[in-house]
Amino acid sequence: MNIKLKIFSNKNWLPADSNYVIMLYPFWGDIPLTKNDPDYGRFDDYIENGKDIFEVTDRIDRCDYVLLPFDFSFDNEKMKISKTVALEAKNNNKKLIVFFNSDETRDILIDNIIVFRTSFFKSKQRSNEFAFPGWSVDFMRNFNSNHNILPKNVKAKISYCGYVDYLKQPQKSIVSKIKSLLVRIKKENIEYGSTIRGKAIRTLLDSEFIDTDFIIRNGFWAQGIEDKLKVRNEYIINMFNSPYALVTRGAGNFSYRLYEVMSCGRIPVFINTDSVLPFENLINWKKHTIWIEEKDIKNIEQHIVNFHKFISDEDFKKMQIENRKIYEDYLSPQGYFKNLHTLL
Repeated sequence: MNIKLKIFSNKNWLPADSNYVIMLYPFWGDIPLTKNDPDYGRFDDYIENGKDIFEVTDRIDRCDYVLLPFDFSFDNEKMKISKTVALEAKNNNKKLIVFFNSDETRDILIDNIIVFRTSFFKSKQRSNEFAFPGWSVDFMRNFNSNHNILPKNVKAKISYCGYVDYLKQPQKSIVSKIKSLLVRIKKENIEYGSTIRGKAIRTLLDSEFIDTDFIIRNGFWAQGIEDKLKVRNEYIINMFNSPYALVTRGAGNFSYRLYEVMSCGRIPVFINTDSVLPFENLINWKKHTIWIEEKDIKNIEQHIVNFHKFISDEDFKKMQIENRKIYEDYLSPQGYFKNLHTLL
């Protein structure tokens, strides 16, 4: 049964020059991208069908939830507005829904809110916090609409395209060694994700039992390469060409790549860094990934080899189909918002 939530928001709450949140696109209009933007059209389905999922009411006393119209920020002005709106919602016996699309992991200490955020830690998760996906375009629909299900070969094949800290151990000065230690200690550091990827990549490159298809970049979006669409296409093709894909956190404690891999109907080799994933109340993520704890990265080769050895040909294909279905039903913009009520 579809549950249609009634939402109240107010354009007067928007700070100057601020965009409104995705949830409001079907009602307040899309915020268009140029056609050469890699993410052009990513919210089209939700914009078309969002009015079947939510209803926006013009009276706060008639809504189920109040919605902060802009993406939350610790900016002083936005924080002040957020607190004011949260209090107004409370005075009307309503909860305030807040979206926070950021690498930040700081606690949002505002009373009477429900937070949907990208980056935070499972061990520190508050009862009012839930995971929010990072969205690219639907790779399957845009680049491989036939969903070519890959057969199980003798060796597992895994893809990765992106940045890592290094492939060969550099000669380190005392200063650089101290910096590396600080990166490992402070997990909020922007470089922490690249160190995790580097550990996994270096281990897998040395494996004789796993086929690797790795494209190593010198930075996010392949710094120095002007043709961004070409770079993006290489990234997508790389993902489709292997049944497994390495997925780790980035600068924040979450991964856009996870949702992209699921949209491709591929199998994430997921490095868990105290992560919170969407709809853990509905999705058993360990059944849809090769799940590896961060402390066990050194054994990533054995995890993949064992998984690949014991999964049947039929289940191998079935897992690719199921992962695509989970993306459609729960992780795409339309699927996510359609199931948002299960978290409230």
